[in-house]
Amino acid sequence: MGSNSFRLLVSQLSDSGLHPLHKNLRTVRLGQGLSQTSILTGEAIARGLAVLTDYKKILEQYQPVSIRACGTAALRIAENRTEFILEAEKILSVPIEIISGEEEAQLALRGTLSAFSNSESDKPFLIIDVGGGSTELIYLAKDNAHPTIQSIAVGAVTLTEKLARQQTAPVDLRPEFKDFFGKIRNARPLSIIATGGTATALAALDLGLKDYDGQIVQGHLLDIVHLDNIFNRLSQISPAERNLLPGLEQGRGDIIVAGIMIYKIILEHAEVQQMTISDSGLLEGIVLSQLPAYKINQATKYPADKDSI
Repeated sequence: MGSNSFRLLVSQLSDSGLHPLHKNLRTVRLGQGLSQTSILTGEAIARGLAVLTDYKKILEQYQPVSIRACGTAALRIAENRTEFILEAEKILSVPIEIISGEEEAQLALRGTLSAFSNSESDKPFLIIDVGGGSTELIYLAKDNAHPTIQSIAVGAVTLTEKLARQQTAPVDLRPEFKDFFGKIRNARPLSIIATGGTATALAALDLGLKDYDGQIVQGHLLDIVHLDNIFNRLSQISPAERNLLPGLEQGRGDIIVAGIMIYKIILEHAEVQQMTISDSGLLEGIVLSQLPAYKINQATKYPADKDSI
């Protein structure tokens, strides 16, 4: 349950890994106005609970053996989050966990690594997840030991609202990321993997997908030239017009430009000209976190178990 969207993943575990049975994304905008007031609006709460009611029906169809429901940036900072959580728990009949930014980054790391082979990830790389209310940065050295992690309280929704408040005044994001990149200043050359809704939306736009397909998006290489082209094209049309573009889900049109701005700043800091898009990330990490034997290792093989999670 994020600041912009709620997502559901039902997966089956087999000897060859995770296999999605049902994956769904719904734009809720739970964090609407939260950066100014620290309060979830009644309308946002109602939208969120309506989506969870739909998700409960889907879960009843699959009867998963284990369910983990997590909230991220919006629920971390909302002063009235208990109001939402109590009603959400009634609907889902499971506890709602508010995970920290660091745990969110760790889970994104787990899920992202699960989609890449040894040869693809056996080098220093940076995983980026630009969400609605926060951006998670995870640097992993070649030996895969002791990742450097930082969660920064700026995301596509919060930046969009900040830009609207400042209107023509420039917004400088560089200070937000300066500390993290100072920690990894010697990590060059650096490969970047981008995961999350903003990243996959950019891949879908770049590929011209009419209908989103995670298998096609997975591993797509997006360079800075194409990213700039998408940014310039979207900056010249209205949010309503953006929502009509193939590959962009409804409700993302007003925040996608801010999301691109964050990626552009990160690529500049990292001195990298391209990034690889991963369809797998936080959701898959949450599923994998329920397996006691799972380790953060891309070579991990999972036991043969046909149950859904």
